[in-house]
Amino acid sequence: MSRPGRLRLPGVLVLVLVASLSVRWANHLRRSWLPAGDPAAGWFCTDPDSLYHMRRVERFLSEGSVAAADPLLGAPLADTPLVSAESRTTGKGAGQDRAATAAPGTQITSLGTAIPWPPVYTRVLGLFCSSFKDAAPEARRRSIEQLVASLPLWFGGLTSLLVALCAADLVRRMGAERRAMSSAPMSSAMAALVAGLYHAFAFGSLKYSHLGTGDHHAFVACLSALLFLTISRLLEAGASNAPAPSQGRAIALGVGAGLLIGLLLGTWVAALALLVLVEAALAWGLVASIRPGTAALAKGGLALHLTALVVLLPALLPSPWLDLEPWSMVNLSHYHLTHLLIGAALCLGASFLFPGASPRRRAAYLVVCGAMLLMAALLTPLAGALGQAFSWVGATDPFMSAVHESQPLLKSLGNQNGGPSLAARHLGWGLFAAPWVWWALRPARSKASGQTTLIWWVSLPPLLIAALFQRRFSDLALIPLAIGLGVWLPPLVVQILAPTARPRRLHQAILFPILLALPLAAHGRVVVSTAGRIGQPEPYPETAEAIRERGRRELYAWLRMRHEEVAGAASLLEKGGDLGGHNPVLGEVVGAVGSRGGTESSGIADLPGDLGSQGALTAPPSRVLAQWDLGHAIEWYAGVGTVASNFGAYIGGEAHLVPWRFFLAADEGLAEAMLENVGARWVLLTDSFARNLETAAARLNLEQEAAAEAGRMWRRLTDGEAVWSGSHPSFLRLVHVSPVEHQRVLYLGRRGGSSRRLPAGWIWERVAGARVEFTGEPGGSCELRLGVEFPAADREMEWVGRVTLDGDGRGVVRVPYATAGEKRARWQVAAVVNSQGAIEQSSRAGELLIPEEAVLAGRRLTIP
Repeated sequence: MSRPGRLRLPGVLVLVLVASLSVRWANHLRRSWLPAGDPAAGWFCTDPDSLYHMRRVERFLSEGSVAAADPLLGAPLADTPLVSAESRTTGKGAGQDRAATAAPGTQITSLGTAIPWPPVYTRVLGLFCSSFKDAAPEARRRSIEQLVASLPLWFGGLTSLLVALCAADLVRRMGAERRAMSSAPMSSAMAALVAGLYHAFAFGSLKYSHLGTGDHHAFVACLSALLFLTISRLLEAGASNAPAPSQGRAIALGVGAGLLIGLLLGTWVAALALLVLVEAALAWGLVASIRPGTAALAKGGLALHLTALVVLLPALLPSPWLDLEPWSMVNLSHYHLTHLLIGAALCLGASFLFPGASPRRRAAYLVVCGAMLLMAALLTPLAGALGQAFSWVGATDPFMSAVHESQPLLKSLGNQNGGPSLAARHLGWGLFAAPWVWWALRPARSKASGQTTLIWWVSLPPLLIAALFQRRFSDLALIPLAIGLGVWLPPLVVQILAPTARPRRLHQAILFPILLALPLAAHGRVVVSTAGRIGQPEPYPETAEAIRERGRRELYAWLRMRHEEVAGAASLLEKGGDLGGHNPVLGEVVGAVGSRGGTESSGIADLPGDLGSQGALTAPPSRVLAQWDLGHAIEWYAGVGTVASNFGAYIGGEAHLVPWRFFLAADEGLAEAMLENVGARWVLLTDSFARNLETAAARLNLEQEAAAEAGRMWRRLTDGEAVWSGSHPSFLRLVHVSPVEHQRVLYLGRRGGSSRRLPAGWIWERVAGARVEFTGEPGGSCELRLGVEFPAADREMEWVGRVTLDGDGRGVVRVPYATAGEKRARWQVAAVVNSQGAIEQSSRAGELLIPEEAVLAGRRLTIP
């Protein structure tokens, strides 16, 4: 029977689990459907990666298998990795034969752009969502969304529980030699309390597992904690003196670890780094273990690699990257198959050679094999794959460096806001005790017991360094860091208290509050936010971000409704007619739809080869051009294809830069050509575009002030005076204004920006535009005005088009709007024009009916 006041492990584990779930529930990211935050109205998710997981799950339930490609995913440019129907039957990737079979302008029938994510997590989510398969479409979508965005909360809570269990198990299994090294008692419950609570309140873990997030990283962290626990047991089995029982146990543990590695690689390909850490620990163990245990450890490693290969094959064989990028390390490819086979071969050889060899000879064998493999990699296509992998890990790729979760925690050229405080926010203040923690986890001198802490000792430095380079690794780095703190901190506290805490009962009374407070103090901001959120009466606080996200959700819903209405409409690119004419705003000649037209832009990069009229694939004009970080939300909520997706450069080419090139363009002809070449029908622009102005300008080699000039497309499409006066490009018409408005600074990229009430966003439609032809005396000024109403936003616009008659007495105004109901467009030919070009007196005037068909087809209408 335990003494009163003594910490009990079951109670500590319950405390850790409840605390972890409470933190993730309180700091939720759910957004209410209604402004009042009524819980009965339900909630929606805003995390982009989570939204794409939902789309994959819905397709999985509808199609019965996890799709390898997506027709909505990014514009299919000339170097986009497409999966064609032919490649699915012949095994040949569309990317391989495109140059030979696709003439410029030829439309390629395909299943869509290859998806970078492996399929395992989608299958896991599909199992949880299988009960929604037969529900009505809208109800099924909402159920999928809320369940997918709730599961990581449980994965995060389970990870905290596993961290506590690992710390308790590690302390319990430490040998007599380790205990002799410290005079302080080592309690499993103490270690579990510190480690579990440290992980539960860590922002680096909370970021991927709070309620309202459905990304796969919480699932990866949970499997990783279980993997490291299994490897720790495997290494201990390899250190046993009993040959027969230890080999069977080692093989069983190897099978379990291989199962976890296969699931990890099939969920997140970057889990390859975890496999390398496991292999490094196995290599160390093979060299340092006593001879009877070497064969057991080698056979366990063999079972690990073979099991991982078997588990991974269902995800690997249908991978489109086997053909598109055969040796990629960041997508499932032949490399991962080869890596596991080589690992199995090395373990098989070690099971025969190592039992009779000395530790020095074993080390020599491993060094020679490693050098040969490295040399072979550098002389084969793997050299490029290695460079790609290091570029990804270091976030040196231009796209990766702009992604928030890929930015470093410390200051760098790409992240001037980083530093020790930001690193401490993600990893806790225990980060600065990492050297002492790592020393506490060092393998013991006894070969029979020194393998217990090996995997934690090997994994802590690389994962911490990876987290400092890319904050997305914080979730993984917290696992060995929290466990190490659980091993190191309680004995230190006991040693400090022992001389002063008398009697023993007082000692125990003080110890628990201190061990409880230390991990919480390491994450003060999360503790404060949790306490504040729990005390709030409203489950969905009405913040500026919540208002903005609700406004965006309304934009996506409008797109979905409109897209379904026009799904059967003929393509704009298939329309005939004379589409040439004068720009009514700038007076510049623009090309016909289907040709590049216009003049070269000044101050902005020219169209790259994959966007020019000779390099692009002709696509149906139904896609949405919006900033790349809105891509997954549009694909899930609106069900419409995007030009740029959150996958960015992962899906090939520079499609993610097209929206920035368009919005920062100063030349209308070039801007229209961009929309034509990527098949964009809609342009969606949100009120927060300007916050990305600095990044966009830097990527396009523009000065920030130049990118904010009034002539840029984004200014002309968001500036209230320009929009509501109708002074916008004639190839676009404003079709929807969000009724959701809130106060914000529009030009965040400029100093002294003014604050104003703005709609959450605008949706524009690319149209051919009716060609209204005027005739009269050469040099005469003509004008056409047309009123457009937006009842949902309580707005009204008067569109104005002007043209000066040429030497033949002819002029054409391109009109993007049709007349509605009883309304007519008003036209007049000038007799007197003021200094601003407006007509003060007219010689002729009248009204004109402009049909919708004329606007869509670019039909010519003549003024009588």
